[in-house]
Amino acid sequence: MAAIGLASGLAALLACAPGAEVLKDWAAFRAIALVVAMAMFLGWCVAILAGWFVLGPIYYDRAVKNGAPFQVGDRVRVLVGPYRDRVSRVYALWQANTVRVELGEREKEKLRDIFSPNQLLREDGV
Repeated sequence: MAAIGLASGLAALLACAPGAEVLKDWAAFRAIALVVAMAMFLGWCVAILAGWFVLGPIYYDRAVKNGAPFQVGDRVRVLVGPYRDRVSRVYALWQANTVRVELGEREKEKLRDIFSPNQLLREDGV
């Protein structure tokens, strides 16, 4: 998402085509800097909106293929992070469609056991 914002800023800078005289005139320099900053912000906003509609369905589809929705007691395999390939049990449903997986007391205390459904794979063949 940030790359799109930076690309938008670079495109605006190239479209303005400032010469060396811009460095001598502070008003022109500020105007070009404002245009580039606005282009970066607008590019970032467009990327966020487009990402919501493009990536959201992809993540949802992946979660369903992995066995979501998960319930308390389901055996799951963690697909990402330092706990990758660990098979464990879902012990709680969490906020915003996430679940908590038994990984140990330390992970539970530090909230490192919270996973999105697309980061887990159902192991019990349901």
